[in-house]
Amino acid sequence: MNARLRRYFGEAGFVCLLAVTAACATTGGAPRGGAPTVEPDTPPLTLDAPPKLVVEAIVVDKKGAPVEGLRARDFAVSIDGRRRAGMAIARLYRGPGANLLAASRTATTPGEVLPIPEPSRTIVAILDQASFFPGDETRAREVVNSCLALLGLSDRIAVVSLPARPGAAISFDRAAIRQTLANLRALGALGAEALNIEAADARSTADVRAAADTRAAADDAPRPVGRGAAGSARADTSPERPTGPPGTIPALDDPRPAGRAGERETVSPAVSRAHAISTLSGLRQILQVLGMAPGAKTVLLISSGLVATDAASLAQAVVEDAARAQARIFVLQVPSSSRFGEAGARDLHLLAQETGGRLIPLTSKPEQALERLAGQLAFSYLLLLAPLPGDSDPVSHALQVTLPRRPDLTVQAARRVAPGRLAPNALVNALSPRASPPSAAADEHPRPPGLPPAPHDSSLDLLLDRVSQYVWDYGRELSSVVSEETYTQEVRGESGVTVILNGTPAGGTTKSRQLVSDFLLVKIPGLDGWLPFRDVFEVDGGRVRDRQDRLVKLFLQSAPDVARESANEILRESARYNIGPIRRNLNLPTLALWFLEPKNRHRFSFRRAGEETLAGRRVSILDYSETSHPTIIKTSGGDDVPASGRLWVEPANGRICRTVLKASVATIIVTYAPREELPGLWLAVMMEEKYATGNLAITGTATYARFRQFQVSTTEQIALPKK
Repeated sequence: MNARLRRYFGEAGFVCLLAVTAACATTGGAPRGGAPTVEPDTPPLTLDAPPKLVVEAIVVDKKGAPVEGLRARDFAVSIDGRRRAGMAIARLYRGPGANLLAASRTATTPGEVLPIPEPSRTIVAILDQASFFPGDETRAREVVNSCLALLGLSDRIAVVSLPARPGAAISFDRAAIRQTLANLRALGALGAEALNIEAADARSTADVRAAADTRAAADDAPRPVGRGAAGSARADTSPERPTGPPGTIPALDDPRPAGRAGERETVSPAVSRAHAISTLSGLRQILQVLGMAPGAKTVLLISSGLVATDAASLAQAVVEDAARAQARIFVLQVPSSSRFGEAGARDLHLLAQETGGRLIPLTSKPEQALERLAGQLAFSYLLLLAPLPGDSDPVSHALQVTLPRRPDLTVQAARRVAPGRLAPNALVNALSPRASPPSAAADEHPRPPGLPPAPHDSSLDLLLDRVSQYVWDYGRELSSVVSEETYTQEVRGESGVTVILNGTPAGGTTKSRQLVSDFLLVKIPGLDGWLPFRDVFEVDGGRVRDRQDRLVKLFLQSAPDVARESANEILRESARYNIGPIRRNLNLPTLALWFLEPKNRHRFSFRRAGEETLAGRRVSILDYSETSHPTIIKTSGGDDVPASGRLWVEPANGRICRTVLKASVATIIVTYAPREELPGLWLAVMMEEKYATGNLAITGTATYARFRQFQVSTTEQIALPKK
C-alpha cells in the first residue's frame, strides 16, 4: 500500500477504535445455544489501559430504526463462550452531521465515555455480476446510484465488480465508479465457463446429481441457524458434506439457465457452485486488501442470490477475513426473474448475519429499505471490553452480543471478533471531560445587534450542519469539472417602450440572445473556498473566440493570484454579453451555495418552511435571509443588496436539490439533478432568472450538459493481488 493510502486512512485515525464492524442479527432474546443468563450489573470498566477487543453493535427497533439511549449494562457480551465482565460504552455517530451530533451529546450513565464522530466512512459496494440474469444488471446499477444518493460527499466510496480482474484496484474515485457501472453486465446466463474458475467443473454431472439428491434429503431436516454458507466456528464446513441448500435448484446436465415456456429460469448446481466459488473468492480478496488499512469498513454486496453449500469452508473464510478487516457486509438482494433468487436468499442472509450486517431484499418499497439502511450506517454502539490475556492473539474469537433486558430490540453484532488497532487520540477524546455541549456551528458567531435571539432548534442546527458540510465537499468534488452552458436571455418591454440592447436602442418590444459558454467551478490553491466562472465562446450562433478551454488552462498553468485575476477579467468580459439595461454578474447557478459555506453561514438566518416531495424524494424546505452587513452582493456603486431565498435539501445528508435566490429586482432559481458522468453528485442542470425593473422584464434560462473532468483527481487506490 503506497504512502498516499496510508496517509488517507491515517486522517481518520479515530476509526481505528472499531475492532469489529456490526453483524449478526441476534435478537435481544435467547442467543444460540440456550437462554441467556442475566447476571448482576458489573462495575463499569475503568480505561486505565486500551482495550484489545472493541465490539461494534447496531441496535434497531421492530421498524429497523436505530435505537439510542442504551447503557452498558443493557448489553451482554461473550467471547469464546465466556461472559465478559467490565465494559465501557460509547455512542458512535457516522456520516453527515456526525461531528455536531457527537459534540451535542454527553456521557451521562455509568460506564459511558464521550460519543465519537466518524464523519467520513469507508464503503465498498460489490456487484455480484455472476448472479445477474439479463435485466438484473440494470436494477443493480439503479441500486448503486440510490445508495450513492443516500451517502455523504465526505464518505470514501468505491464500487467494484466480481469476478474481479487480476491486478484490479479498489478506487475511491467517481470516474472509476462511472466506469464500473458502465461495464456492468449479467453473467448468469453465460454458464460456468464464463466465471473463469479452475474448480468450476471439478465434479462430473453424475457427482452433481448425487449431491443434489443428498441436499434435497437434507432439506427435510431442520437446519441449525448459523451453519452452512456462513456458519459458526463449530459448524461442519467440509465442502464434501453439504449442509442443505434449497432443493428447488434442479440437477441439469447443461450448466446454462433453463426453464419451460412461461416459467422462470433455473440454474444447475454446477453453475451455482461455480458462482459461489467465484464470488466468495473475490470477497476474500477484497476483504484481505481492506484489512491492510485501519478502521471500520462497510461492504454493500449487491447480488441476486448465493447458494454456497458446496463452498461452506470458503464462506467461513470470508467471515474470518471480515472480522480481521473490521468489515461488515450488508447484502442488497436485487429482485430477479430467476428462481435462483429465491433459492439464494438463505445463504445471503447467513453471510450478512455472520459478518455484521443484514440481508435487505429490494422487492416492494426499495426506497424505504435503503433509507433504513442509511439510518443503520449512521449510528451504532462501541462496547469496549476490559483487557484479558489472549485478547491480542492474532486469531479471531467467537463473539455473541445480546440484550437480555430488551427482547423487543434487535442487536446486530459480528459473530467473530479480531484484535483491533486502537487510535489513542480517539480514546483520549472520548475520555476527556466536556463541561457542556457546545453551541451549534451556526451560533458560533455573534448575531448582529438589535436582532432578537432566535429560538434554539437542535434539529435545524443538525440540518444546517449537514448542508454546510455538503456545500464544502461539493466545491471540492466539482472543482475539476467543466460543463457547457447554453444560456438564452430575453428582454421584454411594455407596448410603446423601446428595448435598449447594450446601451443602444434596438427597436421593438422583445429582444433575445443565446450564449454558449464553458462553466467552471474551481478551488484556487492558496485561497479559501471555490469560485464559479463563465467563459463565453459563442453568441447567437457566432464564435467570439476559439474554443480552447481558457479557464482550464488558466487554472492548471498559472499561479493562484494570477489565475484569480485573469479569471475575474474573463468573468467581466463574459458579463458584457448579457442583454438589458441591468449590469450583472450574479447570474451564476452556484451562487446561493456559496452563502451556505461554513465561513458565510453565520451571515444568514434560517427557518423551516415545511417539507415536500421533489423528484420522488422527501426534502426539507428552508427559508434564508441575509442579516449581516456589509452584504455579499453589492450594487456597482457599493451599496448593500441583502439576499434571501429558499432551499430544498435532503435531511439525511444535506444534499441540495433546488435553490431560490432573491436580491433586489433579481430572482434566480436553480434545479439540481444526478448525472451519470459523476455518480453520486447532483449537478446544476437548469438556471431560471428574472429581473423586473420599471417597464422592462429580463428573463433567462440556462441548461448545462457535457460535464467533463479536466483534471485527474489524486484519489487513493487499493490494488487487488494478482492471481
